[in-house]
Amino acid sequence: MTDVPQAHHIPTALENTIRSKVPHIDRALIHTEPMRKETWRVAVPLQDTGHQVADKFGMVPLFATCDVRAENGGVVHEEDLP
Repeated sequence: MTDVPQAHHIPTALENTIRSKVPHIDRALIHTEPMRKETWRVAVPLQDTGHQVADKFGMVPLFATCDVRAENGGVVHEEDLP
């Protein structure tokens, strides 16, 4: 499931149902975990096309992006974006 509002609504609805159906329940707690991602995108602000990392994050001319496999850190894709 990727819909965050729905992911938060479902445990709350379940908790309310449990409290209404089971006598003497003061509290029910259901916790959701985020989906595990296969890849992560990393973005680094660059000062110029020579891949010099920028000192400041705002107003940089481009970002180097890299998609990395979560399981082993292998690079899947690299790209510079203005």
